[in-house]
Amino acid sequence: MISDPGRATILVVDDHQGPRDLLALDLRPSYEVLTAATAKRAMQDLRAHRIDLVIQDVGLPDMDGLKLLQETKALHPQLPIILISGGGTVCSADEAMQFGAAAYLLKPFNLEEIRILIAEILSTLGMG
Repeated sequence: MISDPGRATILVVDDHQGPRDLLALDLRPSYEVLTAATAKRAMQDLRAHRIDLVIQDVGLPDMDGLKLLQETKALHPQLPIILISGGGTVCSADEAMQFGAAAYLLKPFNLEEIRILIAEILSTLGMG
């Protein structure tokens, strides 16, 4: 599944297929990309693969996105996580940042903005 160990691996977690597939398609030329539609699948991928960055929707069907953020950080404390929300508030963004999110973006998102953010985050990890 992971074809190039030299490339960063990004896990995209979103229950909506359109945004999930759009991100995966846009990022695949530069990164290895795994996708998950549920928190359960995301946790399976986080345990089974080396993941360098997560892009995760806040609204998931099987678990609150902030709860998934906390569980992911418990498993991988240094893993950068970008949260994306369709209806975020300043309060939820603050909460996400307190739980360790690297960034909090609103839908509809700008692909160029996400690419730049990913490059900046991975660069700070020595992967850029």
